Amino acid sequence: MAQKVVMQMTKTEEYRKRITIQNYIETKNSRGIVKKEWQDYKKVWANIKTGIQDETEESNKVNPIKLCEITIRYNSILENQLSDTEKYRIFYKRPYNLKAIENVNEANIELKLKCEAIGI
Repeated sequence: MAQKVVMQMTKTEEYRKRITIQNYIETKNSRGIVKKEWQDYKKVWANIKTGIQDETEESNKVNPIKLCEITIRYNSILENQLSDTEKYRIFYKRPYNLKAIENVNEANIELKLKCEAIGI
């Protein structure tokens, strides 16, 4: 009996926002001083869901957290690199810390990046 294979294709019009993936680098100048900074790594088209709210409580003060989900086309190299969430962040109008990365349905079609806005 033959198996039926169903391919899910992404619609290019879903990816309307241009985001920048940045990586954290350390460089040393001629005097040996180490400079740490965020550098643009790659620009990709994305679908962004914002408005996801969460809260933390510190010293009896509630701090809002602005979360978002960013969906990009699957890229195996990016999936491996972005799994080190400390070395990468997303920039779209403001920087977002990368909290998690998910290969949607393990289908190798889309990557979902869960992010938190920095300095809201």
